[in-house]
Amino acid sequence: MSLARHSTIYLAWRLLSAALGLLSLFAFTHVLSPEDYGRYSVVVAMAGFISGVGFQWLRQCLVKFGPDPKWDRGELLGSIGALFLSVSIVLFIVAIILASSRDDMNRNISAALIAVTVALALAQAWFEFGLDANRVDMNPMRYGVGGVLRAAFCLAFGVLAAWGTHSLSAVILGVALGYLVANLLTAPRWLDRLVGVRRATLAQAKILATYGLPLALTLGFTFIVDSADRLMLAAMSGATEAGIYSSAYNLGQYAIGSVLAGLGLAAFPLAMKHYAKQDSGKVAVLLGQNLVLLVGVALPATLGVIILAPTLTRLLLGNFTPGESPVITGIVAVGVALAAIRSYAYDVVFMLEMKTLLQAGILALAASVNILFNWVFIPRWGAVGAACATLVSFLLALSLSAFLGRRLIKVHFELADVIKIIAGGAIMAAVLVAVPTHHTWWSLVLLISLGASVYLCSMLVLNPLSIRARIHERLGRKIL
Repeated sequence: MSLARHSTIYLAWRLLSAALGLLSLFAFTHVLSPEDYGRYSVVVAMAGFISGVGFQWLRQCLVKFGPDPKWDRGELLGSIGALFLSVSIVLFIVAIILASSRDDMNRNISAALIAVTVALALAQAWFEFGLDANRVDMNPMRYGVGGVLRAAFCLAFGVLAAWGTHSLSAVILGVALGYLVANLLTAPRWLDRLVGVRRATLAQAKILATYGLPLALTLGFTFIVDSADRLMLAAMSGATEAGIYSSAYNLGQYAIGSVLAGLGLAAFPLAMKHYAKQDSGKVAVLLGQNLVLLVGVALPATLGVIILAPTLTRLLLGNFTPGESPVITGIVAVGVALAAIRSYAYDVVFMLEMKTLLQAGILALAASVNILFNWVFIPRWGAVGAACATLVSFLLALSLSAFLGRRLIKVHFELADVIKIIAGGAIMAAVLVAVPTHHTWWSLVLLISLGASVYLCSMLVLNPLSIRARIHERLGRKIL
């Protein structure tokens, strides 16, 4: 299956997941008070940190070594399972220590809140293992179904818990249950062999740790870049301000990040397939095509979010704040687009070449810059300052990854294709700016439809990546 076909399937499902994510954002910002939503966003951020740093490096090992026929899958899964169990035990010990010392640390952090944060992190990690197992099988359809079911179950269980109990802990447990049910329905059955830890070998565990632990550092620094802003806002300005920022941030992230992830997910398994054959030329071309695809979707989507941010935030966010929410969403949209391009086009190079420590160094520098700028900007500009700090760190990380990555594998793409995409995005933006905007659902739908139509027509005329020939070829196959 080609990159274009894989990416199209991932994109279609991610669009549906993003729509459900926006619906969840609308629901949670309306059923939770601004202060509770702020606390909820902090818990979700901490659970994401635990899941990412503790377990995502193991998932990357599964994606890296799972398709390799030189590895016995049973032994690989047993080794990953043993490491998963070890990390879980350490996590439980740390949670018990935090719960027992909470009075000295922070009286507002209850043992129950610590417990549900750990539960959410473990549920999320286990679900993501199921998704990545489908990537190993190169089964984008099952991957997409899993993502959509997760979004639907988390929304349903979380909202029901909010309405039925008015308890933040119950809402978080409802979201965790959504992850577990979705995993149960969509994870490949062979993933159950993770519990076969008796097949684990010390030699394989060392290889996995050598490859994966630098990724854990990278993911930790990525968390700082992504989430330190809301944690610092909560500490410096209160939970309500953090909630306002988080909802506007999440809107930009759902609108841009979820869509671009659909394009990026196809690249690594296919690149790994060519890399295993020592065909570096095809790897460079494939990553270049993926880069152009990412820019081709990121540019119009980001411009659209920036232009429509006043309407989007007013209609979707229950804690909408004039002068803050639209600006934050627009800034975050740009930052998330830059981060997705870095992650799915350039960071792949470091993982293929086993240079994950260099990747971690780049993110460490970006994380340091993020904290420094947050420290300076938040007291002056509040939530908008936090968004600006995040944007600066994302731009720095992309620049360094592109510069250093080209020394390992030079991503090959046609500059003319990028110029055509920029021209199409400019035409779309000019049309949207010229049309009068009303803060209504009908106006929003019409403007999105108009912008998408204008951009697609521009792409057909300008023809980047020879899309007219690709469409003609696909249609010809369907007819035949």
